[in-house]
Amino acid sequence: MKNVLIAYMSYFGNSRKCAGLFSEDLKSRGLETQLVSIKDNEEYSEEWDTLVIFSPVRMGRIVGKTRKFIRSLNGSGKNFALVISHGADLDQRFSPVKPTKKLQTSMTVKGMIEAVDPTYIKVVSSEGPPVEGFEDTLRELADSLVNFLK
Repeated sequence: MKNVLIAYMSYFGNSRKCAGLFSEDLKSRGLETQLVSIKDNEEYSEEWDTLVIFSPVRMGRIVGKTRKFIRSLNGSGKNFALVISHGADLDQRFSPVKPTKKLQTSMTVKGMIEAVDPTYIKVVSSEGPPVEGFEDTLRELADSLVNFLK
């Protein structure tokens, strides 16, 4: 059975909400998941095959606690996926695209394998909520991840 570690960094609950819904979806598909808070520095089992990180981009940067979490990982040969919450449009000054690419590079340098393209969840404001339709986006991500893991 595939084990998916879902780590989220959340200030206002947007990433936490999305990560929780995503975890439940994967469980309903027969995958084993572990949901942990990066902010709360929760401990997690090292017995995972795939890591899915939910993190906000603020002012055009991945938040520091997420970067620190990634530096601490020993995930060589394991899969990863990124879910980024953001307030700016993808083509604006504080777009989440550039910092997400840096995060992808950090993980591939560690020997990790990108399972799916990054997923972007836009939020109405810094405090949320996620824009309408985010649940569909998460379902599509789950579909893609399950297909990758087959």
